[in-house]
Amino acid sequence: MRKMKKSLVCLIFAILLLAGCTSTEENAPDIVDVPHVANNNANRISEDETPETPYNNYPDDESEVNEAMMATISFAQAYGLTVNEDGLIKVVRPQSLLGGRTADSVVNGFLEAADTPEFQAILSDVFTNADGTLTMLLTTEQLTQYRHNMRMFSRFHERHNLPSISDIIFDDEIMLTEITVIVKAYEFKQSLVERTVAGVTLATNAGLYQILHGVSPDEWHVTITVKDYETGEIVSITEFPHDDMFTIQFGDD
Repeated sequence: MRKMKKSLVCLIFAILLLAGCTSTEENAPDIVDVPHVANNNANRISEDETPETPYNNYPDDESEVNEAMMATISFAQAYGLTVNEDGLIKVVRPQSLLGGRTADSVVNGFLEAADTPEFQAILSDVFTNADGTLTMLLTTEQLTQYRHNMRMFSRFHERHNLPSISDIIFDDEIMLTEITVIVKAYEFKQSLVERTVAGVTLATNAGLYQILHGVSPDEWHVTITVKDYETGEIVSITEFPHDDMFTIQFGDD
């Protein structure tokens, strides 16, 4: 049982890492117009409205540097995010969005891929914090690409062989807080991997999507409703995060 738990936690982490590093040559980021909310849990900027300013190679002219920095700060503030002294946007990833692993192990996984083009497209740096969270540092372009990757990968059933999962519907198209998964109920209940992927892995991708849009690290939430393809009956309703979300369930419950 311990081996099974370890292997599935590794599966969740591998899927999350793969999702973040999805190739930038795939479909261009969708335009998602999210209305502003007072507590900065949403945004009002479309996915492709990235300011056309340099981020990694700032010019020598001080005025141009200031202009580039101000453009990044303005972009980040629209989502309730902050910018460090190097002009990189800071995104805090809570323990509930680490795939059941420690912040140190997640950072090590990212650093192992640090020299790949896919990694460089979505992340400038990452480090752990004393409270067990981790901080990701991104340019505005990386932030936009990361959001796109999370949204697209949340429809993983279209790319991977998961025969019991017929469809995934974003009932909340804006922030992915409400998701319905359509399944072949009998087959779904028999597949531990597919139940895990359509549950905690899907919720974690959606949660990270929210964090990247400025949701507070301790306020992300996703409700996943699983329905039978033939009858329309509800198989399960699960609200994330919860204390046992990374505990492996071997039965049908």
